[in-house]
Amino acid sequence: FVEVHIEQGPVLHSIHMPLGIVTSINGSRRYIGEITGTASHAGTTPMGQRQDAAAALAEWSVYLEQRATLDGDSVATMGMLNVPNGSVNVVPGRCSFSLDMRAPNDALRDALAEDVLQALESICQRRGLRFSHEETVRAGAAPSDPRLQQAWEQAVSSMGIPLHHLPSGAGH
Repeated sequence: FVEVHIEQGPVLHSIHMPLGIVTSINGSRRYIGEITGTASHAGTTPMGQRQDAAAALAEWSVYLEQRATLDGDSVATMGMLNVPNGSVNVVPGRCSFSLDMRAPNDALRDALAEDVLQALESICQRRGLRFSHEETVRAGAAPSDPRLQQAWEQAVSSMGIPLHHLPSGAGH
């Protein structure tokens, strides 16, 4: 079947294109998890003796952004971040998170996930922290049929509109 849909992101608008041709529906992997360190007094715990779960999560979040950017069309989002029982004068001993990674094909999706989870392990090991995670979603990518793409290309070209190809990151 074919679904004609408004883009739910900013790509076409930002390049002033009225139409795009979808190459694939991105596959995704989602996780929930937790990083655990040691809660301690912010004023009396020296920087070198902290096991700060929030600092590890912040470092990992930056890696996540950089790694997803390498693939071009992959995306990764840490949409929920929480420091349970956080306080202004306590080094965070625990952080929970969500993780959503998407890519136009399963090989890119899986390589992204493996790299990101390996980085979490490395960061936690170096900082003396523990972590846990649970995969909550694994959805395969759905490449668009080449014949349908070609038909859309012809239709868009016949209207004098330049062609722009993009994956559908929305999951449908």
